[in-house]
Amino acid sequence: MARWSVLALSLAACVSDNTLYRQSQVDVFEQVRNDEVDILFVVDDSNSMEEEQAALAEGFIGFMGQLERANSKFHLGVVSTSADPADPSAGVLLGSPAVLDVNDDYLARFRERVQVGTAGSDKERGLYAAELALSPGRLAGANAGFLRPEATLLVTFVTDEDDCSDGGALDGQDSVSCYADRDLLTPVEQTWDALVAAKEGHPERVRVGAIIGGRGDYACDTAYPGERYARLAIEHQGLIGDICTGDWSDMLEELGLEAASVRVEFQLEHGAVEDSLVVLVDGEEVPADPENGYSYDAVDYVLTFHGDAVPPRGSVVTVEYELLSGV
Repeated sequence: MARWSVLALSLAACVSDNTLYRQSQVDVFEQVRNDEVDILFVVDDSNSMEEEQAALAEGFIGFMGQLERANSKFHLGVVSTSADPADPSAGVLLGSPAVLDVNDDYLARFRERVQVGTAGSDKERGLYAAELALSPGRLAGANAGFLRPEATLLVTFVTDEDDCSDGGALDGQDSVSCYADRDLLTPVEQTWDALVAAKEGHPERVRVGAIIGGRGDYACDTAYPGERYARLAIEHQGLIGDICTGDWSDMLEELGLEAASVRVEFQLEHGAVEDSLVVLVDGEEVPADPENGYSYDAVDYVLTFHGDAVPPRGSVVTVEYELLSGV
């Protein structure tokens, strides 16, 4: 999974002992207080996605379990990656009602929606589909009521191909052009700007997830690397899941924590001397414990909370540490 960082305030100081200088650091993070979240799933409906759609539907219980435990006030919507600019149904939320909330039979209805079928376009324009679903025209029309002003927005892409949002540049060409003519695709940052615009210029209210194919250890024969989706997630501290994995439960539970605004991973500003770490949640010290405490990734400078130690919504996390030499 890629790392998701939260608001960090850095306070650095130097402590002198004659000619010896040791630099210390205090990072402060805050779990978001808001319990409203609007969740958009963008699901690939091309002919290779039947098993992946079923896995998403099956793992959705774990995702929703996190929102239910956090008493989140959620809106749920689904669109497909078939987003031809000439198609009036592109970017329109699927199903009726289009927006699911706690008052609906959301488990059954969401499962129906994400199993969108496999007869869709083989040019998977997932980024454009998200932009279009959250555009002023759709939000004032077919998708009215989905987006709330103060809610966190979580957009999650589920696809075994890379994005082919082309702004019409590849019209008349087959899907091979999505990879052969990548320089003609729209910039990934255009999608981020559209999501932030939908939240009236508040980037802190936007989160991105991507369940995609990868490279190296995360590669498989049934998925192409979703590099454009990965770039969007990585550049904006989103979550990345492996679409090739057989069991999606852990992945979707972690995504559910993100949706509930309860984060488990916090990226430090600098590398820490591990035995110098002092971790506090609302002033109470948390032990180093892989079950009900924290663990530290010295490669990526990421602190991860586990079990009962996961900081609740609205809490303040303070991390004090000495900096690694040369970092």
